[in-house]
Amino acid sequence: MAVSGTRRSPFFPDVPTLSEAGIKGVELGNWFGLFAPAATPAEVVARLGREVAKSVALPDVRQRYAELGVEPVAQDSTALRKTVADKTKLLSALIRDPRIAVD
Repeated sequence: MAVSGTRRSPFFPDVPTLSEAGIKGVELGNWFGLFAPAATPAEVVARLGREVAKSVALPDVRQRYAELGVEPVAQDSTALRKTVADKTKLLSALIRDPRIAVD
């Protein structure tokens, strides 16, 4: 058993990451993003990001996430864009891996 994120889960601190278990290059932690249409003004996107960051920092919101086994992390739009690109690249490579078969 292992967690697929880049670091151990605070909810399961004794469970190693895939990397620690010897499976390198597959960091797939769960993530969620808030997306807006491409034409949304930058100042609106920035404000949405700030408001989301404020909300996930609230103690009652963090508590509810913890009850669900989730550790919220707020990112700005640049960081989210990089996350999407990185995960798309990783998952595309895994899907194309000739050693993976569907039974």
